Amino acid sequence: MIPIKIDNLRFHINLNTQKRLCKGVNFIFIHENLIFLRNKYNLTVLEMAIKVKIPLRTLEDIIYQQRKNPRIETVIKIAKAFNLSLDEFVLKDLSK
Repeated sequence: MIPIKIDNLRFHINLNTQKRLCKGVNFIFIHENLIFLRNKYNLTVLEMAIKVKIPLRTLEDIIYQQRKNPRIETVIKIAKAFNLSLDEFVLKDLSK
């Protein structure tokens, strides 16, 4: 596990995730998992943006696939807001 720090929050990511991030691999489950989490917690896009503490436009761009490669800081904030590891959020289909 590799420690990283963003916005005074500490996270750990495993080496495989770090390698994929460095290669710029698109994670296919970010969009699907955002939709799943919105439905699971019955959140509007605005409510989710407030919970995650990111701009509404950023979240809309990710959800509506206008932004195919979100910044790692944004992805980490989303995972953290829902008590998920980065690996779980980006590499696992949460609906299954």
